[in-house]
Amino acid sequence: MKRSLGSLSLCAVLALTSACSGEDDPAPGAGGTASTPEESAPSSDEPTAEASPEQPATPEVEAASGPDLTQTNLSVRAPEGWTLTREGDPFSGQASEGLSSIFVTEIEDLGDGVLSIQQQAEIAQNGGAYLTRPKILDPVEIDGREWYHLAGPTDRIRHLDAFGTSEDGLSYAVDISLNLATFTPAQRQELVDSVLASISIG
Repeated sequence: MKRSLGSLSLCAVLALTSACSGEDDPAPGAGGTASTPEESAPSSDEPTAEASPEQPATPEVEAASGPDLTQTNLSVRAPEGWTLTREGDPFSGQASEGLSSIFVTEIEDLGDGVLSIQQQAEIAQNGGAYLTRPKILDPVEIDGREWYHLAGPTDRIRHLDAFGTSEDGLSYAVDISLNLATFTPAQRQELVDSVLASISIG
């Protein structure tokens, strides 16, 4: 009797473990060749990969479309609602809105193309008529070119974001001075980004 129960137990164990052996693999018509658990389990990345083309791309900044401050090569626009306050000057343009202003220049590069972006930033920082000097921040890329960036309050009522670069014997600058009482930091950044998005050279 004990021998008979032992044989039955052995058969049960073999039946349970037969799935791990290659003897009872399903036929190709019943589901193809066998696969490992990693291969058969659905990848957690698959739904994400399928959904990614439908995910919205990061929205691009809408370029300012107000008054045209374009010079000979430098193209810039102020925001809607701003007013041109300097016309007829072949080297610069200006637009304003209350105590805020945007001033652009296109002049001969007095550095003869040898000044680095850092050196250009230092000259702009030291040469401006500021009660408080703005800080030199990391350069930014505008229209595929590297521009210096100065930023910070220049007095008790204005915050400046100044950008500049040089190319082919010309020096370009865009100074955006905004009234601290009119614009929140977020509004200020949005306006600056829209003006930068309108800039092109050539």
